[in-house]
Amino acid sequence: MLPSMSSLRNFARANSSHLQEKYLKYTQKWLQLATDPGHLQNFGLWIAAILASALAVIYAFAFRTVEAWALSLHIMGYGYLGFLITPPLFWAAWWLVDRYCPEAGGSGVPQIMAAHEMENQPGSATTEMVNRLLSVKVIAVKIFSSLLCITGGGALGSEGPTLQLSASVFHLVGLRIKKWAPKAHESTWIVA
Repeated sequence: MLPSMSSLRNFARANSSHLQEKYLKYTQKWLQLATDPGHLQNFGLWIAAILASALAVIYAFAFRTVEAWALSLHIMGYGYLGFLITPPLFWAAWWLVDRYCPEAGGSGVPQIMAAHEMENQPGSATTEMVNRLLSVKVIAVKIFSSLLCITGGGALGSEGPTLQLSASVFHLVGLRIKKWAPKAHESTWIVA
């Protein structure tokens, strides 16, 4: 049997000071955790994980949709259309990477490994290269060029690009969180 509203109000009035003390302790605990630099790094990792997961799901959905559309185009009797659209789409995918972001070329796994190795080396040149390997530009160019390649019928997997997209998101969030969590090591954000 559920308690009535009046009995709940009477219970709250009788125990209000106890409830207020518990609420105050709970709030103080969470404020202490929220201002601790070590916990801020964990918060940043959670934010990066949510953003990277959302981007990976969107990319996988777009990849599968474009792949199914391109396959249906070739199967539905438009086989000769493949001879007409494949070269321009391959060229457009190559041009997009070559012109705007050469770091987005390839599968993405070697770029992540190189960024992780360079992250542990001091120097502004290596930091600049890591920022180029894992950037917003890489995210945009990697997505659009791989979708163009798939539309043309290219043999391309989504796993390597998804890894580079996720590493880029983690790296970008890690750069932003450094202000609040200076103890956060850069390579943690790439490997995560």
